[in-house]
Amino acid sequence: MTMGEGTAVAVRNAYKRYSPKAVILDGLNMTVAEGTIYGLLGPSGCGKTTLLSSIVGMRSLDNGTIELSVKHKDEVGFMPQEIALNTEFTIREVFHFYGRIHSMPPNKIDKVGAELLKFLELPPMDRMVGNCSGGQQRRISMAVTLLHDPKLLILDEPTVGVDPLLSNSIWEYFMEIVTTKHKTIIITTHYIEEAKNSNTIGLMRGGVLLAEEPPGYLMEQYHCPTLEDVFLKLSEKQESDVNEQTKPYPKKVRNEIPLKSDGNFKMERFKAQLIKNFHWTSRNLPVTLFVVCLPAILFVILGQISKHKGGDYPVSPKPIVLVNDEADCRNSTPYLQLSKNCYPTRPFSCRYISLIGETFGLVNYGSLTEGINAVKTGRAAGVIQFDATFSVDLMARLKDAAALNNKRINGSCVHVWLDMSEFGSTIRSMRELKLSIVKMMKDVSEECGYNRKVAGIPMEFKEPIYQSQDILQAIMPPYFNSVAFYTTSMFTSSAIVMERASGLFERSQVAGIFLGLTITEILVAQMVIQIFVMNLQNGLSFLVLYAIFSYPMVGSYGLAYLDLSLNELAGMTYGFLLSMLIKEEQNVAYAGIFTVLTLFMLTGESNNSYGYLIKP
Repeated sequence: MTMGEGTAVAVRNAYKRYSPKAVILDGLNMTVAEGTIYGLLGPSGCGKTTLLSSIVGMRSLDNGTIELSVKHKDEVGFMPQEIALNTEFTIREVFHFYGRIHSMPPNKIDKVGAELLKFLELPPMDRMVGNCSGGQQRRISMAVTLLHDPKLLILDEPTVGVDPLLSNSIWEYFMEIVTTKHKTIIITTHYIEEAKNSNTIGLMRGGVLLAEEPPGYLMEQYHCPTLEDVFLKLSEKQESDVNEQTKPYPKKVRNEIPLKSDGNFKMERFKAQLIKNFHWTSRNLPVTLFVVCLPAILFVILGQISKHKGGDYPVSPKPIVLVNDEADCRNSTPYLQLSKNCYPTRPFSCRYISLIGETFGLVNYGSLTEGINAVKTGRAAGVIQFDATFSVDLMARLKDAAALNNKRINGSCVHVWLDMSEFGSTIRSMRELKLSIVKMMKDVSEECGYNRKVAGIPMEFKEPIYQSQDILQAIMPPYFNSVAFYTTSMFTSSAIVMERASGLFERSQVAGIFLGLTITEILVAQMVIQIFVMNLQNGLSFLVLYAIFSYPMVGSYGLAYLDLSLNELAGMTYGFLLSMLIKEEQNVAYAGIFTVLTLFMLTGESNNSYGYLIKP
């Protein structure tokens, strides 16, 4: 189809639906002449906003064509139905952001902005948009649309909530620029009387235009005193036509976007994005501080945990019950001469209790049944029981274990029942109990003239090649990476999702951003701010870990920092992807948590410690 001369907008056979039962545009045809005001009237939900968003390229048609006399987005001014302004910005900052996008010099932005401020009766330039009333915010939105003097103006309900006198002045301004500057204006409104000022009226209902003529001609043709009566008569006629026949919905085809954007990287647009991101970061301090401080706060908690003995999981705060059938170690006990080769010694059960008393809280019970009941009722973490012949049987076991019968072997054992519901603490408790019995047996062997190694297991662990037996040294690197990945991905995605929710994304899209190669401008501008925030985050985290808590660094600080930065870069990219796929900020957060848990548990992230271990 070739658009006729003097036509600004031509829409032919436009179809759009979101489901088989939700047809929004149903074969709509629309023609807007150049240098005219086109008033688009219709009830809520008839498809006006969908039609306008398709014209400016925010949505694509399922079928049909849209042609415009203007060819570039800089020639279009679009005012969406939503306010679509960043409420953390001042009016001046909003003007400069959109002015830079359209390559306007700063002095011209200030000059035109001051004129619009006076004409639209707006507050001073330094007023925050969020501190303006709803009507003032709509007028600021209109000013942004008029700022770069576009050839084609598309305004979705611009005079809602505006004072009648100011509304009349706005319409007079529209008629003046149409006459003197040959502008073309498409305007939607609920005020039918107001629409009489339009050169052409389009009456829209059920996804089609019922009529498209000058308002006076419509009233004369249908012999109606008002446009409301014309609309009613045409609606009744449409209902009868629908009952007669229903058209089949055409096959969906790929349509070209009617407006082209400059795909080249432009410094002014990049600068606009960078300044906008800087203002957003500085004025959303809770989000920024969350990203910067969260890893450091978590590492402070880890540092406090690592202060206890072993740098490991703590043992349970609940006591362990002792049932000692051999001796009452709380009172003075006689020394035993268990072998002529050994020095006299306290009962082995008492020596063992002294060793574990350094780690555990201990409480004495009279019977095994009472001790087990204490564990079942949550009053104790476990029970340790010694037989009456424990010391004698253990000495016999040290001398010649192979010659002992089952009774004496059982008598030489420490019997332990633990509450395994607190798994981490219980595993630590089991290890401490085992190490203590081995130490006691080695001490006894040495006292009796035997080699200490005879009493231990036939395996000796040397100094670790990397790290130590401190569990926090194994946890920290993947933990650091996971937290850094999550915070950077959430910081990136939340900024963009909040823009989409407020309509800023769509408004910027019409201005030439977010399409074609200009995605580079968005990414680079976001990266500059993110890298600054990342360095603050990493610097604070390294300060907490390595300066305050003296966490050991076996490898290279530089390599560890590089590893972390690359991981955060991946998080930033993933956050951008999430913001493109998911619209709701809450769901983006859920997706981020799910991703981090998946990476940590299933993909080997928990073993990603190499940057912290490899020596330069």
